[in-house]
Amino acid sequence: MAQSRDQENLPGVFDPLDSFSLQKYKLADVRTIQGESWLRGLPLAKSSCAKIRNLMSVLFNHACRYELFGRNPIYLVRQSAKRRTAPTILIPAEIKALINGLALRERTLVLLAASTGLRQSELFGLKWSDIDLAQGTMSVTRSIVYGVVGPCKTESSQKPVPIHPTLAEALMRWRKSSTYIKPDDWVSQASVTRAEDHTGTRRSCVNTYVL
Repeated sequence: MAQSRDQENLPGVFDPLDSFSLQKYKLADVRTIQGESWLRGLPLAKSSCAKIRNLMSVLFNHACRYELFGRNPIYLVRQSAKRRTAPTILIPAEIKALINGLALRERTLVLLAASTGLRQSELFGLKWSDIDLAQGTMSVTRSIVYGVVGPCKTESSQKPVPIHPTLAEALMRWRKSSTYIKPDDWVSQASVTRAEDHTGTRRSCVNTYVL
């Protein structure tokens, strides 16, 4: 039987449920320790693993409520959402020393990250049409994760973000020197590849560097 669109893996995207090979297991075969070991082996942040654990627990609770199953093996699964390591916070002097040694494009991306607090996925999802230098603001409406274009992580992320004059100057300089300056081009774009958005539509994407 062919899989539905929702069951297919998007190219280049890690699917945690696929790693669990759900089709190989019956509900009665799922055990607490098995689920705990599976979550610990996922190459994801602890917060993401905790969300997956909670979602699976809700699904089993739903099955129990409708008397489709008699227990919730995920209920006792232990999964912390605490960060593995504390984030490194740069002071202004360190940021200045960093950007002074970077090329224009990378310098602009670091200024974007340092002055706006955007997530890396949101930085890579910025298009020139999202930036209004006249008003000194930018709109954050999408993100790119594992090559897939989708919505932002939270609704609050989509609020307009103010642009500092130093950042505005760097953006103008980068746009003048960039090959990709159309409104629908990506701000961080260096070359073109193809990706899928959350609807499965193929579209131009970005070859990016990890900040």
